[in-house]
Amino acid sequence: MPEAGRSSASRTPPFTGYLTAVLMVALATGVAAAVFGRKMLTDVVMTYLLGIVLLSMRAHFKVAILGALLSVAAFNFFFIPPYLTFSVAELRHIVTFGVMLLVAVVIPSLTQRVKDQAELARRSERRTSALYSLSRELAETFDLSAQARVACKHLAEVFDADVALFGQDAGAELELLGASAGFEPAVAELPRLGAWVQGGCAADGPPGASGYYLPLRTPGGATHGVLGIYPRDPGRFDDREQRDLARALAIQIALGMDRATLMEETRAARLRVEAEQMRSTLLSSVSHDLRTPLAVLKGTASAIAEDDAALTPAARSELAQALLVETERLERMVSSLLDMTRLESGAVHLKSEWQPVEELVGGALRRVDRLLEGRAVEIDVAADLLVPCDGALAEQALVNLLENAAKHTPAGTPIEVAAKAAPHEIVISVSDRGDGLAQGDADLLFEKFHRGSSRRPAPGFGLGLAICRAIAAAHGGRAWAENRDGGGATFGLSFPLEGKPTAERLPEMTEKENDRLG
Repeated sequence: MPEAGRSSASRTPPFTGYLTAVLMVALATGVAAAVFGRKMLTDVVMTYLLGIVLLSMRAHFKVAILGALLSVAAFNFFFIPPYLTFSVAELRHIVTFGVMLLVAVVIPSLTQRVKDQAELARRSERRTSALYSLSRELAETFDLSAQARVACKHLAEVFDADVALFGQDAGAELELLGASAGFEPAVAELPRLGAWVQGGCAADGPPGASGYYLPLRTPGGATHGVLGIYPRDPGRFDDREQRDLARALAIQIALGMDRATLMEETRAARLRVEAEQMRSTLLSSVSHDLRTPLAVLKGTASAIAEDDAALTPAARSELAQALLVETERLERMVSSLLDMTRLESGAVHLKSEWQPVEELVGGALRRVDRLLEGRAVEIDVAADLLVPCDGALAEQALVNLLENAAKHTPAGTPIEVAAKAAPHEIVISVSDRGDGLAQGDADLLFEKFHRGSSRRPAPGFGLGLAICRAIAAAHGGRAWAENRDGGGATFGLSFPLEGKPTAERLPEMTEKENDRLG
């Protein structure tokens, strides 16, 4: 709620207030004359004092004092002989007048003191409430533009005014961060405001400014901009209490902006650290995992180039097979890097359709048949089970799960692929009979470049499961891992059935790239 600009003690009462005092004295005189006459002077005095008390409670202090003076004069004029004159025949009446006047003046003074204390308490409560409300709202926002909207809305209500908030850019130039609803501050004032800030904000705004301006400065001296208040009542900030409240609110806004700036700097620093860690991890992974296939490729190519004539057909076939295996491994590594990059770029649309789960599983198995040689693969998928998903991406996720199972389990151990319909989702899982998951690995395995603590280290960048999680999340589902009874682990993906699949933007891939994933 807008606050009053001035206290009741400082305002000049209007003419109607003085007229009220005259009417109250006239009423008291009429009642005293009609009820008590000129004999019961004590009761007459009490009648006048009652009128003064009523004036003190409801009217301005000056009005109450006028009522007290008029009451003494009316008492003398109408009830003290000689009547209808201001002459005093007896000395004792002068004492009565003095006591009556003293009491009549003390009553408004005491009443005004009580009023002032009550007004002070109300103002203190309003000030505390305004500061607390603004601080709470600012604490719930974490960027400068949102804080500017909150601050302008709050101050517009407190001061019944239009409000604008100007921030400083990197070059110390002022720019508009936000304004109260429907208000557009004069851009022409920005140069003067900038000069005022550069000059140390010596006064309440630059000379000739259209509003009341305050620097957004923290107690530590950091200046984040300027607060402009344009009250509808031109005399709003003639009251010192209103100016003090505005300054206190400006400090709260500055502290909020300071906190938002520090949080942004902290986020930026954390991102830089994470980027550096990612770069180091990537370089380490690339240098380690590409060395083996490249060495095999080089050695095989050298053997063919140097001893081609001496090679038997069987030896030549074996070398060609080694070239093929290492080339496929290298292709998978590079593909994982490309897929993860595109999945994080947010540039590809999901092409979600109802897909037969049996076909997705069959397509994934065909793509990893070389890795699964010598293993029994058990499939538990209903022929009529359908899942709403992007077929190419879902199949790629299954390929990654199957590759993960093949790499981290003993050769010849079985792999199970299952799919079932849950109440609100389709769940597809790949289970193995390997060593299982180490404690704490269940969530970390889906982080980029994390390889887990398996006793069977496998080549690769540690991106396969991270890609699975990204694909599942894009569909509104999830990816998880858990140990299974009897040894081994289960890795699962879920695809929600409720409503349409999330139209979340994923890595934009060309048809050729989608064919690669398919």
